[in-house]
Amino acid sequence: LFPISSSRQWRFCQCCSTTGARRAQSSRERCCLDPQDLLRSIDLPLLFINGTADVVCPKEQAEQLFQAAASGDKTLLWLKDCGHNEVMGMAEYWDAVKEFLRRLQLRWAS
Repeated sequence: LFPISSSRQWRFCQCCSTTGARRAQSSRERCCLDPQDLLRSIDLPLLFINGTADVVCPKEQAEQLFQAAASGDKTLLWLKDCGHNEVMGMAEYWDAVKEFLRRLQLRWAS
């Protein structure tokens, strides 16, 4: 865990969890690149697709990112038993992407 603020802790994914990886980025960069803070400033339609077996962006982290997003139009799709690199091979992934793009097209066409 890495303290970002007094109110929450950052859980690192596998690729960022080593001491060397954390030392490679200054605390200023980590603060500026905090994905939760960035998502709080985005008010656009968002589609989150995550595998329940993802170790790169674990379920708890994905849920925190989804909750942090300021967007009033956001969707979170869980693909059961899929890892990080497996989600794009699932029909549900492409169905969700197509539906998301269809909704955007309808929204912006009117």
